[in-house]
Amino acid sequence: MVQPCEINGQTRFLVIGGHHTHKAVEILINDPKNIKFTNETLFDVELFHGEERNRLVKAYNANQGLQTSLLDKARTFQRMRLEGMTNKEISDETGERPSVISNALFILSGDAKLIEL
Repeated sequence: MVQPCEINGQTRFLVIGGHHTHKAVEILINDPKNIKFTNETLFDVELFHGEERNRLVKAYNANQGLQTSLLDKARTFQRMRLEGMTNKEISDETGERPSVISNALFILSGDAKLIEL
């Protein structure tokens, strides 16, 4: 899933979901042994148009199978909160238990130096 964005006057695409799949396909395409593969033959691209809160939820859910730290989750939940989402809405959209969200956000209230350890 990609979102169009403009960089230095050129249209580019921000990968929201499927980043690791995109990287694997990019490697496959760029390998001379795999000349038969192109972007068009390997995967469909779904354009995403929506609000930041929806982009955050989609990106979070797309990465559910990956190992992410509690701090990474907390920062994502914090960004969702800054976009106006309640803990219940975050829980409903991500499938995370409300206690996981509350505990993750609580970590961010600690001393910044300790958080980075």
